[in-house]
Amino acid sequence: MPLRSCHARNQNRTSARAHTHTRSSPPTTQLRLQAAANAGSTAALLSLSDRYFTGLGVPRSPHTALQYANLAARQIAQDVEKSHSKGRPWANRRIADAPVP
Repeated sequence: MPLRSCHARNQNRTSARAHTHTRSSPPTTQLRLQAAANAGSTAALLSLSDRYFTGLGVPRSPHTALQYANLAARQIAQDVEKSHSKGRPWANRRIADAPVP
């Protein structure tokens, strides 16, 4: 089989996958992600950030993407602070208050 036909076959598969991906319901996915983010899912916040940054299923908005990324970062920082302060009196200081080297 010539290399060219193999390459063409791979392109057809890729475009078919991309086409089926665009058939999914972006509003439904967006609503589910929004609900999960409102329920406290860090992964959903990061996914929403990525969607707004790239414009996947939503209007492209770097500003909104940054807002979601900041919310996720704050949530991660709070989780880390909670996990480090359990049973360790020396770790009761907030990470944000630590001196910068």
